[in-house]
Amino acid sequence: MRTEHDSRIAELRDTHRLESASQTKLVDGLRAQLEEQGAKLATATATIASNTSSRQALTVELEKAKSLAKEEEEKRTKAITLLKTVRTKLVKAEKERDEKDKELQTERESRERLGSEIKSHTGDIERVRSEREKEVRALREQFEKELASVRERFEREAAARKGQYELEAITTKVLSICLFGTEPTI
Repeated sequence: MRTEHDSRIAELRDTHRLESASQTKLVDGLRAQLEEQGAKLATATATIASNTSSRQALTVELEKAKSLAKEEEEKRTKAITLLKTVRTKLVKAEKERDEKDKELQTERESRERLGSEIKSHTGDIERVRSEREKEVRALREQFEKELASVRERFEREAAARKGQYELEAITTKVLSICLFGTEPTI
């Protein structure tokens, strides 16, 4: 009976040692995961701070920004085309004026027409430039708001993950105390 009892105690010790080793391995695995996640979090935080890899985290926002930038580029292209048209008209008007220098009356009419075209086009150019600057400013503000929103969301998620890992560590500790009556040695 004594040997049976000793055998049972040895068996329980072996079981306890195996379970303790398993729990230790599980805790070490969780610690490794926590360190890995911490390293990932640090890398992600550094990435957001340096704003180099944030494109991956901001894919949707970046696509919106690219779309807006493309629209701005199209508007800029239209403005450049308008400027080229104005320049072409200006060069043509200057050639006409040079040719009509021989006739005083024709020269005066040409100058008046050229002056009004220049004023009209200058007003158009100023208006287009002003609109473009307003749109660029609005685009920049929107991008900064979206970037701030993504940063805030990332920080909330990181904090939630950290809390989850801490909760899991506490749960493991409590389970170890409940199951084995001692704190796990880590």
